[in-house]
Amino acid sequence: MTGSHEFQSLAGNLLLAMPGMADPFFSQTATLICDHSTEGAMGVVINQPTNIPLQEVFEQLKFDSGSLEAKTRLIGYGGPVGRDQGFMLHSGQEWNSSIEVVEGMKLTTSPDILEAISHGIGPQKWLFVLGYAGWTAGQLESELAGDSWIVTQATPELVFDTPAGDLLKHAASQLGVDFSRLGTFTGSA
Repeated sequence: MTGSHEFQSLAGNLLLAMPGMADPFFSQTATLICDHSTEGAMGVVINQPTNIPLQEVFEQLKFDSGSLEAKTRLIGYGGPVGRDQGFMLHSGQEWNSSIEVVEGMKLTTSPDILEAISHGIGPQKWLFVLGYAGWTAGQLESELAGDSWIVTQATPELVFDTPAGDLLKHAASQLGVDFSRLGTFTGSA
């Protein structure tokens, strides 16, 4: 019987782009899958900081920022869809419209958390990105059947405590994969 295997959600996992990923939006990315069902999937890239400081978002939202650390933190590129929409990955308590991605890590789009962060009273650990990655029904599963991604469990330590430039290599090493030893070829045999 074909097609009888059970659906398995990948929410809470990281998709690591294989060397040679042809899609320029996802080359050298680690994408946290935040929601995955039979209808599709949604995630945010977590290792691609832009050169835009969060201060620009605070100014747009008219938040006075007293927190130098928050003002100067760089916004991340979250994905090619909805690039004007902000997503906050955070530790700690729930904020308006937070969803738990994995234990100890939540995602929200609510501006109340940004306002708190601008005043230095937000969650202890956080990452702000603009945009997200989206997949239609079955699209992610077919990409996973190819050579585009490897999957590993996301942890708050990996997401919040690993420098963006090291995250892909560090996450792959958890699986015993050394990206420097993999070729950058594309296609399949």
